[in-house]
Amino acid sequence: MRSLITLDLSSYFYKVLPLKLEKPNLKKLIQNLTFLKELYLDRVNISNQGDWWQDLSLSLPNLRNLSLRDCDLSGPINPSLPQLQSLSVLRLDGNDIPSLRPLTWTSKYA
Repeated sequence: MRSLITLDLSSYFYKVLPLKLEKPNLKKLIQNLTFLKELYLDRVNISNQGDWWQDLSLSLPNLRNLSLRDCDLSGPINPSLPQLQSLSVLRLDGNDIPSLRPLTWTSKYA
């Protein structure tokens, strides 16, 4: 799985409870996926993952697309976000993150 480019664990079934990432946690899940360019975790509860922004920025240097819609996230955007230098698409709609409106961001370089 080290050469995996896209990982989609999104839960699209709205009548089913959303997935919750616990074991493995997000850090363990992505720690060896250094070639990953697209990560989709829509409706996956990652709210108990601690410093998940830092985990993403340290483990996924090639990440271009990140979708975390409806993941029970709250609070401000972590300052480590700019460390994801390859990131061109960020989707955070459906979370309680007051610092971004609208919560879908696309780089002008995408």
